[in-house]
Amino acid sequence: MYKKPSEYIEEFLKFIREVPEKYNNAQSQEKEADMETQDILHWTEFNEMPNIDGDGGVLILGVIGIVRRKRRSGKDTKTILQPVVEWIEHHKSTINSLEQLLGDVRKAEKI
Repeated sequence: MYKKPSEYIEEFLKFIREVPEKYNNAQSQEKEADMETQDILHWTEFNEMPNIDGDGGVLILGVIGIVRRKRRSGKDTKTILQPVVEWIEHHKSTINSLEQLLGDVRKAEKI
């Protein structure tokens, strides 16, 4: 299917608009997982630990694994989006120029 030039520009601008929110969500996910990890560690500090080879130990290890994978996902997303967030902050005039370009291209496509 043929895409108009304006659709490519619009896709890129949509991505640029969504990145800060995705970055902030990933940052929150990482922070939340860090707090959950601390809660688990505090629980183990103040409660008797079940035997690791028992059901309770397996449950705790499973919960820790889930929390750590959630943290890793947030951290990886944050790391990937960090350069884009920095580019956005330093190129606001370029983004404004692309918005203007999108309008001009849409206008030309209607002719």
